[in-house]
Amino acid sequence: MQNRRFTFDSKYNDYWFKCRATNDKGKCTNIFVQIYFKDHSLTQANSHLEEEFNTIFMLFEKRYSFIEESSDNSIHFTGAEIAQYASTADFIKKISTNLLQ
Repeated sequence: MQNRRFTFDSKYNDYWFKCRATNDKGKCTNIFVQIYFKDHSLTQANSHLEEEFNTIFMLFEKRYSFIEESSDNSIHFTGAEIAQYASTADFIKKISTNLLQ
């Protein structure tokens, strides 16, 4: 699953997401997703970042790991942490100092 700017992927196994826990009905209740972005795109200067995050947030509601392709460093957020912000633009603005450069 990918577009020109980011890819759902994993360098270490065949699965780009991991279900870490399920409820008694077998529904995944804790999912971890790795998303690789093109280099130098996890910045506030990326005019597509807000749209991309909104798309990703609609797909998944749990835990995210954002990584640039040539980096081993990632930033992690839970859906609850992201939900504390008024908008995705506000989320990007407030965390811009933590985004990979």
